[in-house]
Amino acid sequence: MSIMKKIFAIVAFAAICITASAQELVTYTGSEFIVQHPAEFKGEEDIWGAGTNEWKMDDNHLLTCWYDEDACKVVEFDMYAAVQKIGMEDKGMTCGDPVIKGNICTLRGVKDNQVEYAYVVNFGIKTYSECLTGKFRCLVSDEAKYKPMFDTILSTMKLK
Repeated sequence: MSIMKKIFAIVAFAAICITASAQELVTYTGSEFIVQHPAEFKGEEDIWGAGTNEWKMDDNHLLTCWYDEDACKVVEFDMYAAVQKIGMEDKGMTCGDPVIKGNICTLRGVKDNQVEYAYVVNFGIKTYSECLTGKFRCLVSDEAKYKPMFDTILSTMKLK
């Protein structure tokens, strides 16, 4: 096989992988935010009629997203994570240290066969503490599949 055919085959394979990966997420546009979620997770209307804030496949696979205009400033991420950790440990979860990358903070907890990530994404547009908060949950055995999706979801969240 010539070098050009090999390069073409590699590029074609990469394009197929990227397209397949992109199709695994769908976009929800609400009144306050835009968020992606796994295609197999179905939205559930908020009980107050404010749109969708929860997407789930079953009780083991869940994404929630809430707009909070006063959640926390980026400099308060450690405090926010500490409060989340207390709540997760009260549910019997074993938690690691928070992961802070720019305007995103996550905290991973595990209990039995489930892994749960609490998160906050700070936008600081109108106030310094304007955020989207929530959690992502899946089976430990599915974490390798869903963690890259979750990272993409966090990095593409937007406020309206």
